[in-house]
Amino acid sequence: MFVRRLNLDRNPMPGHSRSGQFVEILAPAKINLFLEILGKRGDGFHDLDMVMTSVGLYDTLSFSESADQQIQLTCKWESTGCMNWQPEEIPSTQENLVYQAALALRNHARAIGKPTTGVEVTLLKRIPTRAGLGGGSSDAAATLIGLSYLWGLSLETEQLIDIAAELGSDVPYFIRGGVARCQSRGEQITHVEDHCHLNIVLAQADSGLSTPDVFAGCEVPESPTRIQPMVDAVSSGDPARVSSQLHNRLYVPASRLAPSVRGIEKTMMDAGCLAATMTGSGTAVFGICRNATQARRIAGLLRSRQIGWVQATSTIPVTNYLPLLAS
Repeated sequence: MFVRRLNLDRNPMPGHSRSGQFVEILAPAKINLFLEILGKRGDGFHDLDMVMTSVGLYDTLSFSESADQQIQLTCKWESTGCMNWQPEEIPSTQENLVYQAALALRNHARAIGKPTTGVEVTLLKRIPTRAGLGGGSSDAAATLIGLSYLWGLSLETEQLIDIAAELGSDVPYFIRGGVARCQSRGEQITHVEDHCHLNIVLAQADSGLSTPDVFAGCEVPESPTRIQPMVDAVSSGDPARVSSQLHNRLYVPASRLAPSVRGIEKTMMDAGCLAATMTGSGTAVFGICRNATQARRIAGLLRSRQIGWVQATSTIPVTNYLPLLAS
């Protein structure tokens, strides 16, 4: 997460309002460089082995203290200018992970005897929903971090990760971001040494898919693909080596439900990408490019064909601002 703006006064003058306090957070998207299914769990979820990395596509969340104890959430999309692509409606109720994260953090604060205030949250969306880019999970993690600042909770990183794990499998990853190996449901996170900057192009033609529907169409492999070659490739700093190890077990069932996935992948490869595949459970596809110029060129080609939502960007380093929480 990137803390873009802070205006905090922990010791306001007597009689002065604290309503002017605010925090603004940039919440990044992610892509899956590797996703394998190892087995089916007793709780209905799957055991996964993944390598994820943060990318430079962000939602913006603003948190302002209010005089009451209410949590108020306002959601809106930033205009994309992309043809043939309509963003999905975003709930501003308890269905939204942002709202759930705020409630979870407030409950934790009360349990440890810390006071909280009312808060007005504004979510400006740029990351497509149900695309495999982790936008909702990133927004939830940003809420935990932003409100920890706003409420002065001074929580340790692991405390926030524990709360994040209750909200969703990908939420703990976004507390730290960067490149990580994520196991079990995704909540077991190991930092991966990263020397690799990837220029990428992202595209989504259709509306998103239901993650349970995609998993329902996927069989557990008898011989899972090993993750270590991808971990080694990322650590090597060689984009071509990373490209040769891309793997997503959910690609086949997702592309059956959304044939555009295969079409976008082919277009990216025909345009010169080193490699391309779907991220997460889809339907967004990413292509690894040789440089930023090529990424912009291929993005322009996709837009000219009115493919849908398109973005040229790159991977970003570890986004851990949590040491500041205790300051």
